Amino acid sequence: MSVTEREIAFAESERSDSRRGNVLRNIAAILPFGLWIGLMVAWQHVPEKTAFKYGAHAYAFRAAAATIAALAMWRLPQVYGSFSFSRNLRWVPYGLFAGALMAFVWMAPEMGFLPDEAAAFYRTWFTGAPGFDPGPYVAEPSPYDPAVCGVALTYARLAGSAVVIAVAEEIFFRSFLYRWLQGRHFADVPERRFEFSAFALTVFLFAIEHDRWFVGAIAGIVYGLLAIYGGISAAITAHATTNFIIGWTVIHSAPFDKWGFW
Repeated sequence: MSVTEREIAFAESERSDSRRGNVLRNIAAILPFGLWIGLMVAWQHVPEKTAFKYGAHAYAFRAAAATIAALAMWRLPQVYGSFSFSRNLRWVPYGLFAGALMAFVWMAPEMGFLPDEAAAFYRTWFTGAPGFDPGPYVAEPSPYDPAVCGVALTYARLAGSAVVIAVAEEIFFRSFLYRWLQGRHFADVPERRFEFSAFALTVFLFAIEHDRWFVGAIAGIVYGLLAIYGGISAAITAHATTNFIIGWTVIHSAPFDKWGFW
């Protein structure tokens, strides 16, 4: 083999490795979140009585499946460096503060602070389908009530919300999707680059993933800015803090099912 042939073969090998690394990075960013959403959608087709009886079990299974997928993929050397978990950890305290603030913003409209007219306006225009008022919130039995599923599964729900889904969503939306919209090899796009159209679309998609889309959009803006200026660790910290405070508040409220958003 001549020198030129060896150089061509080496270049082809490098391109092949680059393509493989890019595919692995895409899968690693999408798989945990995609698995979570896929299992959740599938569970919605389960008969109502079964869904209620085993709802907490199904949630724990989704959390375990997403965790296993993440650990299997994120440990790969081609993948881990794409997410910069350790960048600028001094922003983590800001993430804690922002997360606590977002928990209050998320819960406040449903904590009885608003007059009845304002609460109805919020329900009509800022949750679900705009223009449709689902009526006052009615307390319903929850599959995550310790009396229904046991204390262990209740706290498994809290851990899944605060740790598993918070991390999976932030990796998917802020570290992957936002950068992928700017360049198909997302790992080559700087995390600190602000691009309005990509940012706005990411916020929009994150918002409509949630029934309470208005506060979801606010959270998307906050977490997105944290990811850009403070790194993905700050965004994960904020999201996990929000979910933990909401979950903890619901668990330790009376009645347990005070808010239907958990």
